Amino acid sequence: MTIPFAAEIAAICEADAAELEQLGLDRSTTNLRALFQRGSGNEPHPAAASAIRLLDRLHAYPTDEPRRLRALAARLRGQAMAFRDLHTHTPTPTVPRLIIGITGHRPDKLGGYKWDNPLRSWCRERIRTETIALLQSGRCRPSNYTDADYVASRLAGVQWQQQIDMSEPIAVSGVALGADQDACGVWARMGLPYIAAVPFPGQESIWPPRHQDVYAAVLKHAAGIIYVSPTPPTNYTEASAMLRKRNNWMAETIDELIAVFDGSPGGTLHMVRSWSWLHSGMRMPKRIDPRDFGQQK
Repeated sequence: MTIPFAAEIAAICEADAAELEQLGLDRSTTNLRALFQRGSGNEPHPAAASAIRLLDRLHAYPTDEPRRLRALAARLRGQAMAFRDLHTHTPTPTVPRLIIGITGHRPDKLGGYKWDNPLRSWCRERIRTETIALLQSGRCRPSNYTDADYVASRLAGVQWQQQIDMSEPIAVSGVALGADQDACGVWARMGLPYIAAVPFPGQESIWPPRHQDVYAAVLKHAAGIIYVSPTPPTNYTEASAMLRKRNNWMAETIDELIAVFDGSPGGTLHMVRSWSWLHSGMRMPKRIDPRDFGQQK
């Protein structure tokens, strides 16, 4: 179906997306919404309908949430590209049909740093079963250009180390000590490729040598690596900000989240909240609560 005014809609979309990235939620988004409705006629094209819903959400969100607005703006840009490419017939990018992410506590909340302690062994088995359930669920994203282009843009910075089938499911880990690295081992044994989402180069520099060795092996076996921040931090404040930025990148990229989470404050809580917020309560993390292990003993 050819949409009238496609080029005009694309141009205005792209202009508004740039404004939204600057947090410029002004009246032009209302004009954009009207053009989408006008262009799509009585039977809205899926991309038009999706864009209208996104604009409705943008208007509903408070302006003190810049990261989330930027994420929605990025999706809006994808809508613009979809309309533009109605004329150019750009092929739909090949992207994984499902991206599974992990977040979880450090070893001090998982029974200690000994890899085979009973609690961590139990958590690894739960990660495996939750991953299998997701792979067998048939869950996958819509096979349309708009969504595929958005996912391709999120993965553009990945440095691939293996040749994989980009249409098949893949996993993502922040590769921190504890649940993150344990999940990588589980996935490697399952044959599920994973991306190491590293917050910054040298995150392992303050770890003991034996943990650095494990980390090197985790990176070696990753299908791809992305350094979300390309340069190391110079102080604790910068490091904390980069860790949150890594969490944000993951939250905006993955489709499903496995969370080894006991409800306590920290980076895992931040990741769970970020991902849940972006999915507007429509999808919940697959939670593995370490406290359940004690109740089953």
